[in-house]
Amino acid sequence: MNADERAGAGPGEWLARVERWAEADALLPPPRVVADERVEIGGGGAACVACSQVELEVPYLDIAGQPQIGAARLWVREGARAPLPLVAVMHYEMSPEGAAAYLAEGWTVLTTRQGLVAAGDSLNFGSALAHLARLLPFVDPAKIALVGGSAGGYASLMVAADAFPLAGIVPFVPPLNLAYTMAYLHHAAEVSSCPASLPTTPEEWAELLPKLPVPVVCQVQSIVRDLEALLGPYGENAENWHRASPLAVWSLLTCPILLAYSTADVLVPIQQMDAQYVQRAAADEFPPGYSFDFEVVLPRRARPDTLAEVIDRDRAATFVVPVPETVPAVWEEPAGGAEPFSIESPFSGDKPVSLVILDEGPPHPRATHTKRRLDVSHLAFLRHCFSRPIAPEALTRAKLARLMQRFVGQEPDGLLDCRASQPLRRRSSPVREKADVLVGLRTYVESGVGQANAQRLAVLYAALPEPLRALDEPGRPFEADVRGNVRRAIEQCGLTAR
Repeated sequence: MNADERAGAGPGEWLARVERWAEADALLPPPRVVADERVEIGGGGAACVACSQVELEVPYLDIAGQPQIGAARLWVREGARAPLPLVAVMHYEMSPEGAAAYLAEGWTVLTTRQGLVAAGDSLNFGSALAHLARLLPFVDPAKIALVGGSAGGYASLMVAADAFPLAGIVPFVPPLNLAYTMAYLHHAAEVSSCPASLPTTPEEWAELLPKLPVPVVCQVQSIVRDLEALLGPYGENAENWHRASPLAVWSLLTCPILLAYSTADVLVPIQQMDAQYVQRAAADEFPPGYSFDFEVVLPRRARPDTLAEVIDRDRAATFVVPVPETVPAVWEEPAGGAEPFSIESPFSGDKPVSLVILDEGPPHPRATHTKRRLDVSHLAFLRHCFSRPIAPEALTRAKLARLMQRFVGQEPDGLLDCRASQPLRRRSSPVREKADVLVGLRTYVESGVGQANAQRLAVLYAALPEPLRALDEPGRPFEADVRGNVRRAIEQCGLTAR
């Protein structure tokens, strides 16, 4: 199937097929095509690629459970042969130039175009994009990856805790301990004399930033304030912050992960990853009282503090990548228009978690997420992920329980929206949640080697508590024939067109 055959009379046709079943959804309408045009995209060293660029309206339920419409963009390379891998970009919008390298590989790209609160509606909309991606008729549902940097890396981890299956995720410099990251940024702004009233125009920022001792921490204070309003004061609402952190859901992250940190990051300090990689900043370079230490910035908190405390070392490989000191700093103009230093991220072909430490030395007050001008690629990792079937171990007892909680409509425990003093909702409509869980289970069973995945699903399902055994039918336990029972459940949802 080529791109023209796939689209038929236009993207509206395949979107209608995707969510014809959604007619039964009383809460949310189907997604809608706003515009569709042929464009040529190039950049980042990738050759110019001709593709369809589709502007979408994607419905979702916000954290109050109210229907909203979010904007997204889809690129599909002309002539691409279905089924296609898809890269979904979380939280921050990806530019056409940023998508070019993925499109050159023949992959489809779906990006958010929304500006939403990182631990709030951004995660709900990210899940809506993951649901949509799995139902697109020209996408291989076993070859979907989530990517994002900083808050986008955070979103990729949090969305992946619910999504299943995924070929892989690539969180670059993500906040792992959300309370520590925000408390540190709040502390850094205070000792760096950031103004209480932040600039509102690029011109005002350009005038202010050269006067600040640690400029970048002031630039993100609106994010800090939004999150504190949502989740409450760091010390008083420690459990709420912990539940909203990737550390709390790490056991649900069962797909391959490529996670990278810089030793010099002054926005998302490496302290929350593993203390052994911390390189102490020179005290005389930062304002008096400036600290990256947990005990200084967040003395009252919920544990664990770091990824090192929750990760299974037998399932992870760590790679330290030295960055030459000759690479231009991010605050310097590169001589002669020099290109950033290119790094192809190393990864493990055997272990599901690859941790990459970009060794740039200690933090510097004018650094951002990195100290040097770097171009870090993860294309080799994604090629590897897209070339492999879904492993049996991608489904665990905890992961299946989470999926069935979604299926029966259970919300994650304990999350609170402190702005409204009410539970913070993560679930979409029942129709969409059930459809995504069923298609995910079918994908897992059918994409594995032989019967291994089906057998594992049967064993794990049989061990579920009774309230989560929602796929049983009278006289027909689900585990007795997982392949047949998944197909029947999907037909009952009207998903046979997928």
